[in-house]
Amino acid sequence: MQDELNELLARCALGDQRALARLYEQTSAKLYGLALGVLRQPELAEDVLQDAFLKIWRSAEQFRPGESSALTWMSSIVRHRAIDKIRQQQRDFLEFRDNSDVGAMPDMIDHRQHPDHAAAIRSDLQSLMMCLQDLDEPQRNAILMSYYRGYSHQELAKHLTQPLGTIKGWVRRGMERLKMCMGELSI
Repeated sequence: MQDELNELLARCALGDQRALARLYEQTSAKLYGLALGVLRQPELAEDVLQDAFLKIWRSAEQFRPGESSALTWMSSIVRHRAIDKIRQQQRDFLEFRDNSDVGAMPDMIDHRQHPDHAAAIRSDLQSLMMCLQDLDEPQRNAILMSYYRGYSHQELAKHLTQPLGTIKGWVRRGMERLKMCMGELSI
């Protein structure tokens, strides 16, 4: 099998798409398993596998059969892509967390609306921002990341390294406090 993989990579280096398809058939299950083991999320593992095969296709001429086996070479590409994906997710998460000051929320007012309506929305938004500031930081971050950034509770649990029940509790209690605060401000 090793000789066949070496041959397929050599043909990929020459632009043979059928060789790439055959290479994919023979190695994708094992490489997917590797990506899944690193990422623990099937959809991310599929993305990484696709990216890795593009890299394999574009870099096939760099493979040196005497230095490593074809599967080892391809596995290192998959592993590096998976690690890059984790780093990117962490950067995205940290960037949001560091910039999650509610004052940094984008202007959510459509200025083409009637001035009175825009003023009412502006007032409601300012009230919401005040109420968000009064929440405990974990509740505030969980709500902002869930509703503003679209993270699922499971994604939050993973990124914040907290049990899913804790995340759900933060969001639920935070929303209850927001409703109470907004109700008090509207009186």
